[in-house]
Amino acid sequence: MSIPRAALSIALVAAGTLVYEVLLTRVSALRLAFHFSFLVVSNALFAVGVAGALLTLVRRRTAGHEREWALRAAALFTIALPLTYAFLLGWDVPAQFRLADSASTGSLAIFNAVAAVPFVFGGAAIGLLLQGGARAVHRVYAADLVGAAVGCFATPFALWRTGAGGTLCISAALGALGAMTLARSPRGRGLAGLAAALLAAASPFVDARFPVPSKTELQLTPQTRFIAGDERVASRWSALSRIDVDRVPEAERSLFLRPPGVPMPRPEQQAFLMQDGSAGTYIHDYTGTPEALEGLKVSLYSLASRVLEPRRVFIIGAGGGDDVWAAKANGAERVKAVELNRAVLDVHTELFPDWSRGILEDPRVELVHAEGRSALLREARALEETGRYDLLQMSGIDTWTALQSGAYMLAENFLYTRDAIRDMFGILGPDGAVQITRFSGDIEAIRLLATIRSVHDEVGTGNFADCVAVVPAGSFGAILAKRSPFTADELTRLDGFLLDSGAAALAHPRRQLGGRVEEFVRAADPAALLATIPYDLRPVSDDRPYFFHFHRWNDLGRARESIDAPMVVTQGNPLFLLGQLFVGLAVALLLLLPTLAVAVRGSDHPRRGRQAVAAFGYFGGVGAGYIVLQVALLQKLVLLVGHPLHSVTVTLFTMLLATGAGAFLSRKRFAGDAPPGRMWAVPVGLAVYLMAFSVASPTITAWAVPLGDIERFAVAAALVAPVGMLLGIPFAHGIAAIEERSPSLVPWAWSANAATTVVGSILAVIVSINLGFDAVFGLGVTLYSIAMSQAAGLRAGG
Repeated sequence: MSIPRAALSIALVAAGTLVYEVLLTRVSALRLAFHFSFLVVSNALFAVGVAGALLTLVRRRTAGHEREWALRAAALFTIALPLTYAFLLGWDVPAQFRLADSASTGSLAIFNAVAAVPFVFGGAAIGLLLQGGARAVHRVYAADLVGAAVGCFATPFALWRTGAGGTLCISAALGALGAMTLARSPRGRGLAGLAAALLAAASPFVDARFPVPSKTELQLTPQTRFIAGDERVASRWSALSRIDVDRVPEAERSLFLRPPGVPMPRPEQQAFLMQDGSAGTYIHDYTGTPEALEGLKVSLYSLASRVLEPRRVFIIGAGGGDDVWAAKANGAERVKAVELNRAVLDVHTELFPDWSRGILEDPRVELVHAEGRSALLREARALEETGRYDLLQMSGIDTWTALQSGAYMLAENFLYTRDAIRDMFGILGPDGAVQITRFSGDIEAIRLLATIRSVHDEVGTGNFADCVAVVPAGSFGAILAKRSPFTADELTRLDGFLLDSGAAALAHPRRQLGGRVEEFVRAADPAALLATIPYDLRPVSDDRPYFFHFHRWNDLGRARESIDAPMVVTQGNPLFLLGQLFVGLAVALLLLLPTLAVAVRGSDHPRRGRQAVAAFGYFGGVGAGYIVLQVALLQKLVLLVGHPLHSVTVTLFTMLLATGAGAFLSRKRFAGDAPPGRMWAVPVGLAVYLMAFSVASPTITAWAVPLGDIERFAVAAALVAPVGMLLGIPFAHGIAAIEERSPSLVPWAWSANAATTVVGSILAVIVSINLGFDAVFGLGVTLYSIAMSQAAGLRAGG
């Protein structure tokens, strides 16, 4: 097979496969829930392992004919994509998933299995091209990674411009182009080229004709339910998510954070903004009905503004604008609100500019497209010019938007860590305050209070109980924490707010109220009190940012009690994750061990048993180690690049590209006959670099945050590239080492690389939840060390 042809084809198919992988996270978030995006993608990667296993079994039939078989696989990949997409859009999924419900798990299993079909064909095409180009594996594997990098980088832009349906067409078009490069006959090349052209031409129109259906019923709170789709105003894709906007009928109009039972004037017009079918907020026409602002003044949106009378307010999560309107209505002189999702701001400026005119045209109000933590760090650097704020407010913000990483990076939240709270207090004046509103259950409230208290002990003054008030309203509760104790006037205004709203505080500086929340606020030894609670409510950090994981890993009995609760409640349940690990390991072993036995029979290695053990340890360690380090780097660099999406498009793109470069550049010094001892340069180099990275990254992040986007992306790329270069060496070396006398192991190695990736991603999650992402770096280095310890056994005489 022509190596340039193999390299071009593998790059195109790899790009198409990566585009589909990222797209699948978006479809899964809309059709299922954000939690399942990682699960569907991770398990779908098993399909690539299945493809490699099948190639191992039929290698005698495909050997010498890899081009023809790869052409068929690429064509089937192209055909399978629209058929699979149609199924995923039409499959009936339950409104609420529960692990103990066989109907829920059965529906998810079928969705998962069908979603994996294109991965089988795409993985087969890539595996065949690696098999056919094994003698030049460093170049072919590099092309595979470069293609994947391009697909990763392009997908967010494709989603933004063409939606999910158009992105699916682009993925299929790339598969068709891959088939075209492999076709021998002019007729075959013409048909494949025509298919690619038609798919590309259709990409701008498919999503409007075949939109991804999302959940039609959203239970916002126990008291509030929203039925979507009856009066749809718009449905827009951004690079981050899909925003659906529906007008709300008069009888169903509502307001978050309002006290129950208190009559409240409401705007005459209201719409609901839903992100990925899993979270949302209301937008109101306060410009046309300003009298409705009186309703905001007795809601939790106005708690801090009424109590503290702040002049300067910083808001994380502009959303539908209620926090902004409340600050303005209560007399703030300057309001700055940041919003992660550009499409949400577009709703204000493009869909309902008349509704939002009162804040859009007010020079005292500034709406900014930015990620909250990044905006905080930038604001801290500009305090001399802008001045400090009196209030930071954040209402019900979650990172519930699916990203592609092959792992459970969706339930973390960098806005509720000790480091985040420290950054919040860092932009406030000496009497400034933070108001954070979340669901009002004791578990979330106590963990958030524990996190705030751990920072207040460092930056605040006075007794913590004199500096905090907790006020519930229906399903929500606001924590208002000052740097300094509340003054007498502020406490009088707090009592006035409680009287007007009808709310009963859970913690109040001058009242003894009882209850678990107040018990924690007034506890002399908060750590000792937390130890008596059956849930893990310790403060979380940027290194371990799983705010919404409350289960103790040493109390699996309690985890079992909640296993059948809704998934939105049980995310991070140890039994769920351990179950995934067990299933992942079992499937990987069932997939790899029998096919390994078949593969080594075709080997000329004098000690086949030794080679089998070496191959399993080497390629298994490389596959698992790669995803482990990828997940950790993605998390570590979110704050630097300033946006979760950028962590994927910049960090993952750079990592794939650098891995390809490492594979290509290592073709001489780390060829298949390189001394096994030389391979230890990989884990040793990783250990030294990642230790330095862990120590220096906070300083580098603080320095780089004020820079422009391009400069910050360049810094992130420079930090990732050395790791990627090192990771590009082992797989290509391993293939080169077995290719000459054990070619039957080449497709099996591709299978092992994919299957162990899933196991590695689950391990990364478990370790990061319990020990943090610095420990995940250690796990990755350990896995590569295990792999390199087996390098000598791959070759004859090893």
